[in-house]
Amino acid sequence: TMSSPMSTTTYSLIAIDGFGCSDTSQVTVTVEPACSGIEKDVFVANVFSPNGDGKNDEIKVEGKGLTAISWSIFDRWGNLVFHTEQQNQAWDGTDKGKPLNNGTYIYILSATCRSNMKEISMKGTISILK
Repeated sequence: TMSSPMSTTTYSLIAIDGFGCSDTSQVTVTVEPACSGIEKDVFVANVFSPNGDGKNDEIKVEGKGLTAISWSIFDRWGNLVFHTEQQNQAWDGTDKGKPLNNGTYIYILSATCRSNMKEISMKGTISILK
């Protein structure tokens, strides 16, 4: 039997043999939300406060069903201060381990939707406010 659930679903199977003995097995099929290939599928906050208080100290790319991430952040002079190809890798407001000053930084992001292989390209700004 084939199954194509639209949302995460747990399937259970109960088998009973000729002697009345039974066994149960379960499997969960996890379904990620589809990525349509438009900017609304991706979110990057435009401000954060990397001041060590444990709140809003890092920033990362948010979105479901993404692959092939490339995220670069530059200072106002165009110097690269952060780059990652991992969606779960956050920026902590540093460059080579040194905390950066309050200000506005520019990012360039590209990602591919896993479901349809459409590429999303974005540019924007992120402000550090400590």
